[in-house]
Amino acid sequence: MFRKNLFHLIAIILFLCLIFLPNGRAAADIGPKPTLDFQFTLPEGLTIVDGELLVCQDEACTATEPLLEVGPQGLTCQPYSCEGMIYGTNHPMRLQVTFSDGVTRLSNPFEVPSNQNVYTVEVRETDLVVERQANATPLILLLLAVLCIGMVLLVGVLLVGRRLAKRKNA
Repeated sequence: MFRKNLFHLIAIILFLCLIFLPNGRAAADIGPKPTLDFQFTLPEGLTIVDGELLVCQDEACTATEPLLEVGPQGLTCQPYSCEGMIYGTNHPMRLQVTFSDGVTRLSNPFEVPSNQNVYTVEVRETDLVVERQANATPLILLLLAVLCIGMVLLVGVLLVGRRLAKRKNA
């Protein structure tokens, strides 16, 4: 009785592990498409009207060109946040945003180092300060994978033990 209940408990835990694995975006073509999530700290009453990603053309990022909106690549802004997707690039970028006060502000240059990037954007009087937040997703995925593998191994050991016990009794 105890083994049967334990087996059901382990099966339920394994099932829940598989259900709660992160489900990322899937793309039909090959190659990295980093996502960008910009979370703004806005002064009271200020909202986002429009935004644009600029690709730096030189080391100092004094010359920029707008990111071409091709396929899923581009930037979409809501009143309080922006999100985008870009095809792999090793160039620094800048964020240019027009706000409800009529002022267009330009950010400092920032890197796009991984596939999932979350940034905080501080809105100042004349410019924007973009800072990348640490990405905990790889650690969480590793932890879930280890947990699920451990559960599979435990179920396997219990099944083998159960068969051996049946053979002994037979």
